[in-house]
Amino acid sequence: MREGIKAILDGDDEFQVMGETEHASEAVDICKKQLPDVILIGHPTPGRMQERMETTTKILNHNPDAKIIMFSLSDDEGSVLGAIRSGVRGFVLMKATSHELRDAVRTVAKGSAYLSPEISNCILNRIRTGQPQAGPTLFRTALAPREVQIMQLVAEGNSSKEIAEMLGLCVQTVRSYRKTVMKKLEVRNAAGLTRLAIATGASR
Repeated sequence: MREGIKAILDGDDEFQVMGETEHASEAVDICKKQLPDVILIGHPTPGRMQERMETTTKILNHNPDAKIIMFSLSDDEGSVLGAIRSGVRGFVLMKATSHELRDAVRTVAKGSAYLSPEISNCILNRIRTGQPQAGPTLFRTALAPREVQIMQLVAEGNSSKEIAEMLGLCVQTVRSYRKTVMKKLEVRNAAGLTRLAIATGASR
């Protein structure tokens, strides 16, 4: 898999592959020394998700500006949202085409988030319909329509004051909605809420 990804990226003048390894500890060391702009981490099975999340955390501790893409066989929401919470900026399925892989790297390198279309469509549909997901995921508690609206406006970069003016609400009410949404989605701050909204396609 690594050889295939490397061949795809090396074949494009936009990219330079700075290193590769199959071991998490070596990956952290490479990132410390090379300081790559974008890092692709393989997540072959759901059972190794925790290990990958720990690797992501270690890399970001040393290089907070690093942009990480998870490359995975699994498209279940628990894995996707867990990866996003750990700081991942992109989640790409292993069945992705070479064109999609390159597009994901470009998108994440520019500072935006990227999810394979199948994943973003599924998660966004659950947000819109309020369907709970079986098992421990961030969307087990569905968002109310107003909460989805607040989440969208936050993802667009609006402050609580600006959102209040748009919706005819007081600032404290908007702040209360934001806190409720963050609690339901298990994110700790506004930055995490924004990242999750963009990554799941909840931003308009």
